[in-house]
Amino acid sequence: MASRRTSTPGGLGRTRLPAAALLCVVFLAPTLGTIGPRSALAARSPSSARQVEPLPRVILGPATVAIRYASVALDMRPAPVPVELGIPTQQLADRSRTEVSNEVVASLAAAPPLLLIGDSILHGVRLRNIPIGDSDVEWMTQEGRQASALPELITEATANARLSENGAIVIHLGTNGWLADFEQMVAAEVSRVGSRSVYLVNVGADRGWETAANESLARIADSNPHVTLIDWHGEVVAHREWLQLDGVHPTAQGLDGLAELIARHVDQTS
Repeated sequence: MASRRTSTPGGLGRTRLPAAALLCVVFLAPTLGTIGPRSALAARSPSSARQVEPLPRVILGPATVAIRYASVALDMRPAPVPVELGIPTQQLADRSRTEVSNEVVASLAAAPPLLLIGDSILHGVRLRNIPIGDSDVEWMTQEGRQASALPELITEATANARLSENGAIVIHLGTNGWLADFEQMVAAEVSRVGSRSVYLVNVGADRGWETAANESLARIADSNPHVTLIDWHGEVVAHREWLQLDGVHPTAQGLDGLAELIARHVDQTS
């Protein structure tokens, strides 16, 4: 029965050398043992030499085959060896490098770090520890906060390096009031942060200033290419169950919806 040859990614040398060496021992040993005495006999008698002359050729045939296998086994040059699912070793290595490269690219293309500035609405997201997509988040939220606190908050964030160079800013202010000069103030602060992406979340609260605040925020977003308006108002109109009975503060479901809404806009524009 023919012996079955096996291959591994390690090459030919490690798998064929023991078998080839065994073949050399099996075939060469009888050959060398036969050639010596019969050659001596041939030297003593010409007739005996004629009788044994064909024998070396017969015995050396298998020995020659064994030597040929040994020469192949000693050839350590790498050869394409079929391995897992018939994929050559080099292709597996290339695939591995590709997967690593994709992971690096994915990590580099991840959502930017976010600085969230807000009042009790965003503060609720913070207290429930709801993630904003895959972004790293810095929180500057507080209950009862007025929009007039924005300049001081931007100054603090810049001084404390909480506002990263490649980061984005989410601002949700106006739930607790809106004055006529707030539009100019917010526009100035948006320009102050340079080319960083800014996301303005409009007001979704049943308050008399809601319309004025949302119109101001929409104008600011339209006037600045790096500013995106997030329509929280439209979401709570479509999902009334997202607000508590006071018509201002979100329910647990509403907070989840707000976090998903912000993450969706950040992912689309980053």
